[in-house]
Amino acid sequence: MNSLTVTDKAKAIAYGKRTYESLLTGKTLLAINIRSYFLRQLRIPYRTSVMLDDGFAYFNEKLKAFQLKNDSLGLADCYYVLGGFYRTKGLMTQAIYNMKKSVSYLSSDCQINSDIFSATFNQVNLWVNHNSVVGNYYFLVGDYNESLKYSRIAFKVFLKKGNPFTGNFPTYIALAKLMSGTTDSVEYFLNNL
Repeated sequence: MNSLTVTDKAKAIAYGKRTYESLLTGKTLLAINIRSYFLRQLRIPYRTSVMLDDGFAYFNEKLKAFQLKNDSLGLADCYYVLGGFYRTKGLMTQAIYNMKKSVSYLSSDCQINSDIFSATFNQVNLWVNHNSVVGNYYFLVGDYNESLKYSRIAFKVFLKKGNPFTGNFPTYIALAKLMSGTTDSVEYFLNNL
């Protein structure tokens, strides 16, 4: 799907939707996590094309279906994508709202194990990433205190869980500190990239 996004966004969307639909019957954790990944990746061809309004319609439709099924991972995925869509349109209040809703359906209270496709690994990483994005969005609107708050939350869980993947939150923390005139520990955060 990512390769198609470069050459033909409409085909990438069609492929992503077909693949997502084909994974709906899978009940294993692997199938659930791959399905979640495909749903989130669908944001890219929508967001980088003239089909953004179609993307809003598709993900709002999925959101309603996930609400009926009380599917927290599906809800988190949809709110995450919609938050990015709103950011693309420059509607930052809606972007922040949707991203916070996404975080509210995830948990950081999981032990990470070595299986990259485990549900706990996915939940914690999504929770950390989405909090980091909230921090970034607050940074973009110039609310450096809120940016620091959400970026620090993500960073603390990142350190606590021994997460093997890095995110952008150390950068957001350092930049927010610089923009707010607080330069203490900036070097520390830049060294944790």
